[in-house]
Formats: sequence, C-alpha cells, structure tokens
Amino acid sequence: MTENILGRKIEDIDAADLVEYFTTGRKESDLLEFKSIVGPLDKQKVMRTICAFLNSSGGVIVWGAPVEVTENKEKVVKGALTPTTEHLKKDSFITSLSDKTVPVPANVRFQPVEVEPGKFVYVIEVLASNTKPHQYDHRYWMRLDGQTREAPHHYIEALFRQVKYPNLEGYLRIHDIQIEYKPFNDFRGREPLDTYYQLKVEFMIFNLSPFQNEEGVSLFAFSNLGNINEYRNDFQEIVRQREVNFTASKDVLHYGAASVSKVLIVAFWGKEISATNNIIKLVFAFGGKFSPQKVSSYTLDLSKYDEDDFFKIVVEKTQNKTNFDLRTEAGITNEEYLRRAIGPDYIK
Repeated sequence: MTENILGRKIEDIDAADLVEYFTTGRKESDLLEFKSIVGPLDKQKVMRTICAFLNSSGGVIVWGAPVEVTENKEKVVKGALTPTTEHLKKDSFITSLSDKTVPVPANVRFQPVEVEPGKFVYVIEVLASNTKPHQYDHRYWMRLDGQTREAPHHYIEALFRQVKYPNLEGYLRIHDIQIEYKPFNDFRGREPLDTYYQLKVEFMIFNLSPFQNEEGVSLFAFSNLGNINEYRNDFQEIVRQREVNFTASKDVLHYGAASVSKVLIVAFWGKEISATNNIIKLVFAFGGKFSPQKVSSYTLDLSKYDEDDFFKIVVEKTQNKTNFDLRTEAGITNEEYLRRAIGPDYIK
C-alpha cells in the first residue's frame, strides 16, 4: 500500500523519500492520515486510527508529518517534517497495539525512519482486516471523510453482518532442478545441442480459518515460458502448454488438516531462458467455493542456481493476494478495470 501512496515499499522508505513527498501539498483521505508531532507522542490517538483503518479498507499513517498549512485557500500538509527524539521499537509498539486491540490485528507494519541523527518519523501501514470489526481500548473506530471517529452502532452491526470466508493461503516449494544437455528440435530438420531444464515444484494450499471449512478448491498455474505439466511418477510426457488447471481431489479442506497440493514440472530450453536473462515467472491462482481467488507469483533467476539450496533462485515473490488486493495496491478502480477489460468504448 505504501508503494502506491509514498512510492516505495515501507521497509525501503528513507528520510529523503519523506522530505521529497512533502515538498508538494498533500491531503488526507480515507486511506491516508498525517499526524504532526508537537510535544509528547500521542500513541493512543495513532492506535485509534490504526483500529479505524482495520475496520475499513486499510491505510497509511505518517506520524511526524509537517504541520497543516493553507495553500490556495485549501488546507494541505506540506513543508518540514516534525520528528521526535523518542525512538519507538517495532516490536514494543505492535505489542502495545495488540494488547488493547480485539481481535488481535495481523496486518500492521511499523517502520521507524531516522530523518536526522536521533530524530524519527514513523510510517505505519495497515492492511484491511479479514477479522473486522476491531475495537481498541473497548471502543470501535471508523474512517469518515479522512477523519478517525468513534463508530456508531449501525456501522458495527454492518461489519458483523459482512460475509466471512475461509482464509486459504498457498506456498511454493522447489523439490528438484534437473539440467541436461541434449539435442533441440528446431523444426528445420536440425537438432543442435542445448541445455534443457526441468523444475519439479509443488504448490501447497492451506486452510488457515479455525472455524470454517472450504470445498471445491481449485488451482490455476501459469509459466511465462516453456511448458508446465502435472508431475507423474511414471513416464513424464511434456505437453506444450503454458498454463494448467486443477480441481482438488479432497471434497473438504479442514483447518489444520493436510494441505491440498499439486506437484508440477516446468520444462524449458536454454535458448528460451537466455532470451529473458535467466528469468522465469510462475503464477498460481487458487480459491474455493466460499473463498475469493488469491494469487501467488514468483520470479525465478536461474543464474542463482545452487544445488544445495534450490530456493535461492526465487528473487521476488508476492503471495496470497486477492484480486481486490492486487487492484487496490495498483490503484485500479472498478471503472478503470472495466475500461481495460471492455475497451475504450466502455460507458458506465
């Protein structure tokens, strides 16, 4: 979320990023809160805002932002940061938040940024919660018109009535990487020698919802090059295909039970991987009867191959993101999504 708002991942944000960001007047929104620091830190106020973000669509807090000013008759946040000399540790802050927040929040990230020697600004990223509504210090909070307010009874009732669904998560394992040197059929009557790669991978899907079972789990797997097939113990015939679909053999996936998994073979030639600078991308989309589809994607760099640790080839991963998460993080509205899907003639 900070990537779309502040332009960088939260763990990569530094003093220069924050200074540059506030050279332009900024406004608060339902997803963005600026808190300047004047005097002692007001942790309770910040934690109420975190609770409000948990009860809505998530958001970002910059704690130590500039003081609000008037520019062109509008109130904006711009200028010098307002850092504090009080150095808060990530773990202690999250522990304090968890002690007073029910249910315990799972998707809050806290990043101290030292903007001057011994002076800190704090960036807090809050992802939308699947276990809302949350209360902080025995009260519920909400976001309304860019402000944090105590939530009225009807708002809380609406949150309780929201549809709950099983939380499926999927992860990749790399079992083996086989590399051979053999003839390549170039379909021109020649068979030059080339390197042939076969990756034996497994994608495992777990149900992490304690009180909800899932049914009809399905998996879609895609490779941007080569061919992807289900692994077989007997003769492995490689079918030329970049994608494959599966439906789980289990009727019901219980919490704590063995995962639903699929072992796959991803095969490609050296000439293919050299054209992408040794990079291959694998995408797995999965879901069930009651849960939304999620996506896990992996970027593999074959130049980092290590026979003692196959997972070193994974140089980038994005795991367990719903389609809504991906579109929200990319800043794509429903209207923009439909326009891209239907074309420029789309009229709402």
